[in-house]
Amino acid sequence: MKVKNFRFLSFMLVFFSAYSPIFSQPKLLDVSSKVNYDIEMHLNGGTQNPANKETCASDMARILMADEMVTVIPAGKKVNLENFAGTSGSQVINAYKIAKHEVTQELYMAVMGENPSYFKDDPDDGEIQEKRPVECVTWYEACDFCNKLSELLGLTPCYDKSYNCNYNSNGYRLPTESEWEMAARGGVAGGWDNIYAGSNKIKEVAWYRGNSDEKTHEVGKKKPNSLGLYDMSGNVWEWCDSRWEPSSSYRVDRGGSWSRDDGCKVFYRSYGSPNNSFSRLGLRLACSVF
Repeated sequence: MKVKNFRFLSFMLVFFSAYSPIFSQPKLLDVSSKVNYDIEMHLNGGTQNPANKETCASDMARILMADEMVTVIPAGKKVNLENFAGTSGSQVINAYKIAKHEVTQELYMAVMGENPSYFKDDPDDGEIQEKRPVECVTWYEACDFCNKLSELLGLTPCYDKSYNCNYNSNGYRLPTESEWEMAARGGVAGGWDNIYAGSNKIKEVAWYRGNSDEKTHEVGKKKPNSLGLYDMSGNVWEWCDSRWEPSSSYRVDRGGSWSRDDGCKVFYRSYGSPNNSFSRLGLRLACSVF
């Protein structure tokens, strides 16, 4: 009887040993949990193999960018505008897409392997920390991120070593100021008379000084505009691929942030040194369409 018990015990030990990964691995309930698990394992010391890190970063970027880009002007089309978005005279806006959301901390970390954000903890109740917007990113770092993301996804980077943008590349980049404002106003989908991106009531679409509790919030929690774009008013300012003036080194940023309310208006313009970074300043992706 003792021998039989010993054999049965041995069999069970072998069984559980062989199948222990099934019982010990975290249960990946959805894409977000898989992303968080893999980022922790592969980007925060889970593996020392650079090739594995690169593969993981590519996989995570592909998951997080799925269905993220929204067409503002379709391929083969263009829009002519007069005296628009801080410019004088006529200009042409060619076909492009823009991201639904501001770049999140999880996407930035997946691509760059680090999180520069000031707001790294204490998310609002019910909000996911990793889905808060990344901030404390300089304009140059934002361009580097765009290039790295493009490379990971097999696209041609837009920025050269001098940070000049090639709009004929198929990679990701920052939106021009005109592209940003056109998207914020709703593009051809309408809503150009709204004061904020998607509404005349700031509290419907924005995290701003009056409701932010002086911090950023998970992206996509407010009402989108007519294009389905979130947080184009408030949460964090967004770098644009435009200079404040043709001869200026300052870059434009748009959209306002958690720290104020007047900047959240779709027509409000601001700027900053490309070397500066703040907890109220992040980015949103754009890409040309051919």
